[in-house]
Amino acid sequence: QNSFAGEIHNYSDVPLKAPPKEFSDELNHRLIHGYYASVSYTDRNIGQLLDALEKSGAAKNTIVVIWADHGWKLGDHSSWCKHTNFECDNRVPLLVRHPGICSAKGKTAALTELIDIYPTLCELSGLEIPKHVQGKSFVSILNDPQTSHRKSTYSSYPHYGHQQPLMGHSLRTSQYRYTEWWSVKGDEILDRVLTDIEADPQEQTSIKGQDDLKKQLSSQLKARVTAARTSAVPLTQLQGK
Repeated sequence: QNSFAGEIHNYSDVPLKAPPKEFSDELNHRLIHGYYASVSYTDRNIGQLLDALEKSGAAKNTIVVIWADHGWKLGDHSSWCKHTNFECDNRVPLLVRHPGICSAKGKTAALTELIDIYPTLCELSGLEIPKHVQGKSFVSILNDPQTSHRKSTYSSYPHYGHQQPLMGHSLRTSQYRYTEWWSVKGDEILDRVLTDIEADPQEQTSIKGQDDLKKQLSSQLKARVTAARTSAVPLTQLQGK
C-alpha cells in the first residue's frame, strides 16, 4: 500500500518522518493545489506546441502522442505519489493526434498498454514493425474508437513492506483489477486481491469468493509474466488476451 509514501518526503515543507495519515489538512490542500497547477501548466504547454505546429504548417504531417509513465495518488489509500499496484497508480493518460485520421475523437474504452505505442507509430508511419517488439498496434482504435484492442493489460510493481521482497503482478480487464504478490526468490503466490473497478472505482474493497474468476485471471496473469520473461512464448501470441 506504500503507507509511508517515501517520494513525497523529498519535497520541500513535507515532514520527513510523518506518514501521509498524519499530514495536516493545510498541507494536503497545498499539495493538491500544486498538482493541479502543474497539470494546468503542462496543458498550456501542450496547447502552445499544437498551435506552433499549426502555424508552421507541420501539423499536416506530424503525429502527436501524449502519455504518462504512471498514475498519481492525491491522498488516495491514505498515501501520495505512486509505487503501488492500485488502479490510480497504473492508469495513465494516452492521447493521439493524427492529421489524417479524424474519426478518433473523444474517448475510447479500449484497453491498451504503453508498449503498444511503438508498433502503433510504426504502422502509422508505414514502417515495418520489428519482430522483437512486444506491443500491439492500436491503429484500429484510431479508425474506430468503439473497437476492442486487448482483453486485459499487465503491469507490475515490487512491494517491500513484507518480511521478504515481493513482486506485485497485476492484470486489468474491462471490469476487474486482479493482483498477485509473488515471492521474488521462488514465485510463490503469497497474497492476491481482486477488485471490481466498475462497482468500486476507488478499490476500497477486495472481492471475496469468486474462486473461478480468480483462477481464470491467475492463469492469464501467469501467461503474461512467462511471456515477458522468456522468448519461448512471444507476446504476439497473447495479443488478444
